[in-house]
Amino acid sequence: MNRIKDLRTAQVPKMSQEKLGKLVGVGRTTVTMWENGSNEPDNATLIKLAEIFGVSIDYLLGNESEESAPPPTADKQLDERQIMAAFWGGDQDLTEEDKKAMWADVKNFAAFVAQQKKQEKQRND
Repeated sequence: MNRIKDLRTAQVPKMSQEKLGKLVGVGRTTVTMWENGSNEPDNATLIKLAEIFGVSIDYLLGNESEESAPPPTADKQLDERQIMAAFWGGDQDLTEEDKKAMWADVKNFAAFVAQQKKQEKQRND
């Protein structure tokens, strides 16, 4: 599952194995085993990983060469809350309004970066 490592380290800033493990509910050593191929995530974890990285499960498994977003699931809101919690670091001083505004900024920035990468890829093709 080298794609997990590629996706994890492509994050800005680079996502640690520990942080990814917390997002999907496993330990750092489990993430290490996925990345070196000695173990594989179960189906439920594959779904979470696909949502976190915005790719399809087939892409994670190496069955697709292009990154494509997975279809939304009923668990998406829960995963979004977990990701938001990781951003805030459990900070209780932020109001719900502050968190919503910050999350909107994060999503807008992610969309901007994705668009920039798409344009860069089109220029290079």
